[in-house]
Amino acid sequence: MDYRKMYFNPTIRKYRSLLLVIGLALILSIIGSTQPITSLFSVWEERTVDYRFLARGSLETVSDSLVVVLIDDDAAMNFGYRSPIPRKLLAGLIDDLDRKGAGVIGLGILLDRPHNSEDDRLLKQSLKQAKKTVILMDRFRHSSNHLTRSAVDLGKSLSAFTANNPSGYVEIKLGGDDVARWIRVGENVGSRAFVSEVYYRYSGSYMDFRRTASQKADGYWLRINHIGENDHWNRSGKSLTTYLASEVQQIPASAFKDKIVLIGSGLEPSTDTFLTPYSVKANRYLPAFNIELHGAALNMILVDRFLSDLSTWQSLLFSLVYLTVFGILFRFTDRLHALILPILFWILLIAIAVLGFIHWGLVLPVVLPATELFVL
Repeated sequence: MDYRKMYFNPTIRKYRSLLLVIGLALILSIIGSTQPITSLFSVWEERTVDYRFLARGSLETVSDSLVVVLIDDDAAMNFGYRSPIPRKLLAGLIDDLDRKGAGVIGLGILLDRPHNSEDDRLLKQSLKQAKKTVILMDRFRHSSNHLTRSAVDLGKSLSAFTANNPSGYVEIKLGGDDVARWIRVGENVGSRAFVSEVYYRYSGSYMDFRRTASQKADGYWLRINHIGENDHWNRSGKSLTTYLASEVQQIPASAFKDKIVLIGSGLEPSTDTFLTPYSVKANRYLPAFNIELHGAALNMILVDRFLSDLSTWQSLLFSLVYLTVFGILFRFTDRLHALILPILFWILLIAIAVLGFIHWGLVLPVVLPATELFVL
């Protein structure tokens, strides 16, 4: 085959520059989809996701089958101290919620060491006598980049684990900007995640959960669809139904009957808080409590409002189509318009990404295709 004749063939010469652009788009898409490149732009990319949350505002759909109870200062200080959270307070909450007909109780507080022997006895008694299942937190991992901190296993010193009091592990992954991005669901070394265990005990169908999680999660890491502003005390904005522990006795049983009730710390300052895309508003710092992240994850499952990242091959295809369309337009424009075209295309990309996030929960890449555009 005479490649010189083929190269100078009039038909091929006519489309040569277009073929070169498409070939370069393919090469850039493949390079851009590799782990080192995506890691390089990950912090910037995740910040664009934060802006998409803010553009969306609060999530419209919040499950009415889910309630959060936050331990507040007034409730804790009735017992004279805040740390560790008084076990007698937890025992009273479990008794009260069980009496009021809570469907499942998730105790999102680590019980990693004995405290007061009498209070520990009362808590064990409440756990044992509860008519409905009380799920405990087994262990906690907090992953930031490639660093992992592990807390000791809880409850063993209290002999708290029984058939009616199963445990679930907790693992939360932060982005490079320390915003809580992902929560682990499913099973890990024979132990279910706290979210998985609560949902299973509530619905009675773990297989349905496994199918859903495997479709929506990346290796059982589920991207958190944050609900909205975490203004716990003013109860403003759209959020999970939240009550304070000091209010529970006065709240009617209908507020808890047959519902998932998550109990967690609401004490500030606390190391049990996380940044979310909504955490900074008008110079106010509004972090989310650990139990609220689990509430957001459960809400995603209950109302079927997940966020979906593109897989590697989908990201590759997205970039390739995007760059190829740009290349075709670039081929038929003059040099002046060719300088403006990348900027207009990036604006178009941002609009598509925001609309895709708001309406379908798609997390499309923005930063990486933009850099590829300008290289192209």
